[in-house]
Amino acid sequence: MKIIFCFLLQIFLNYLTCAQIIDSSFGNNGIFSHSFNENCLPISIHKKNDGNYNVTFSLTQNSFSKVGSLELQKFGIIQPNYGQAGLSIINSLNSENGLTSFIHDDNIFIGGSEFSNLNYFSMINSLNPMGNPNLTFGDMGKMKFKIEGGSQIFTISSNGINGFYSAGMSTLSGLPHAVVTKHNFNGSINIEFGAAGSVIFDEIGDASYFTAISNLSDNSILLGGNFISISGAYDSLFLTRLDADASIDKEFGNNGFYKLPYNADQFDLSSLLEINESNILICGSANFDNTKERIFRSKIDNKGNIIEDFGQNGTFIFPPSNENKRTICYKVVKFDSKNYLILGGTEIDGKMQPMLLLIDEHGQINKTFGNNGVFLLLGEDGVFKDVALDENSQNSLFLISSLNGIKVLKLKFANLSAGRLYSTNKIKLYPNPSFEFIKIDTKSNDYKLAYICDDYGKKVWEGNIKILENGLNISNFSSGSYFLFFNNSLVSKFIKF
Repeated sequence: MKIIFCFLLQIFLNYLTCAQIIDSSFGNNGIFSHSFNENCLPISIHKKNDGNYNVTFSLTQNSFSKVGSLELQKFGIIQPNYGQAGLSIINSLNSENGLTSFIHDDNIFIGGSEFSNLNYFSMINSLNPMGNPNLTFGDMGKMKFKIEGGSQIFTISSNGINGFYSAGMSTLSGLPHAVVTKHNFNGSINIEFGAAGSVIFDEIGDASYFTAISNLSDNSILLGGNFISISGAYDSLFLTRLDADASIDKEFGNNGFYKLPYNADQFDLSSLLEINESNILICGSANFDNTKERIFRSKIDNKGNIIEDFGQNGTFIFPPSNENKRTICYKVVKFDSKNYLILGGTEIDGKMQPMLLLIDEHGQINKTFGNNGVFLLLGEDGVFKDVALDENSQNSLFLISSLNGIKVLKLKFANLSAGRLYSTNKIKLYPNPSFEFIKIDTKSNDYKLAYICDDYGKKVWEGNIKILENGLNISNFSSGSYFLFFNNSLVSKFIKF
């Protein structure tokens, strides 16, 4: 019995305990899923002006790829009027398309690359709000171009009404070099930007490429990526800042470039986030101290100087080196005025599990969130790749990336204090753990309605609090952990044997 208790307690500690609750009214018990015959790679999720959500993805089978999108209604049901029965698929043979996407005026833009005629071409597809090719963009909704000896798009970002940027790499003298291009929303390249619309960086290492881009509030752009040596002598991360006229900001970092001072290898810079006009967050993954891949996060000012009071000497690394498990980051977003949410995954029993991590403005884990600052979606082989935040209702949709198709999870956020346990002098639940009955004692008259959710967020009981005061029979509950809510706030948690 002791072994069973410890096992259930471990499950319990890994699940949702505080401010985030799975919204079981969405999809199937909080999760929408859709599978394909091909290998599916979800890209991004975007909220549309009508309240629906758009999910972009790529499909690959036998080295042939295509990209597409689907539209979800707010309750996790496919919008049948979008594309063909809710899906829009763009055939792009012999391609490596669909690495990045954004939304503008409900039009979807998907950027990637296509390999044909022994060359890589940058490729952008656009869909209109109804899921059909955007005929106002490029050639029937497609734009294909090549910079120098070949080019690929790794990241794409809207610049408001002034068009958008794509960034990645271009082949120059047989080597890849970081490149950024500015586009108009009709699919043409803005030739007033840089040299004929592009800026190629051939002065950073032997080779380089961009993986992240952020449009800053002063209309400049911040770009980040890797620079490497052909001999393998070094591999590190760098940032650069371009003014609106495509000139390098020489006051940023060292003569326009900032090289991140990390002693690690296999870097993956995934996200750049402007906190305010003075500070920027950098987030990604790397192998530190010969351990498995871990999340790193640094804070710099707008001149490329590291903020040393953030984390440890300006950098936050998770998990600690003694926890030798692979942990990766895909995105960082602003959660509220003082906290930032990291999306990614962590390795458990040899499989990646979707993970959320909340960090405060000082680079410390906010332990009021989830289980000591971490939320894990156990049982799902994949990672959290993107999020569509709803600031009004504070409901959020999280896109799970795996080869098993598209999965979208909906969490309900109230605030960081919501969902924390009420004072024990007001509410007492016993016995805990329990085989058959639970009862509560409460000294407050503030509560009337109650419900219980299982560890997947599914509501398994709902009723008047008086029933709980007299004793609730839980013998028909499956063994596991459960959460008790009063007036939509988490007040207790218990284990059913």
